[in-house]
Amino acid sequence: GSASAATPAERIRDRLPAIDSIKMAAKVGENADGYLDARASLSTEERDLMEAENADRRFLYQSIADRTGQSVDAVGRQRAVRVFELSKPGVWLKDANGKWFQK
Repeated sequence: GSASAATPAERIRDRLPAIDSIKMAAKVGENADGYLDARASLSTEERDLMEAENADRRFLYQSIADRTGQSVDAVGRQRAVRVFELSKPGVWLKDANGKWFQK
């Protein structure tokens, strides 16, 4: 279908409302590596959503890494800093030590 033709960036944009919804429900949070992390038991649909989001993020980090000569991990950590800054109040964040805190 046409959904598979979408780029990772388009898919990330399109799933943003669904991601925001499970973030605000405190089911997932953002970690310091630039990915979503489960905080609670997720339904199959929610887990699939989280894994698809993380796969697309990894693809984007890889393309940035290829252009800049950085590692994929470094790109993800840099994006996480920005995501932490931009996250809405109430979103759960996981620091580099693995400790959860609520923004």
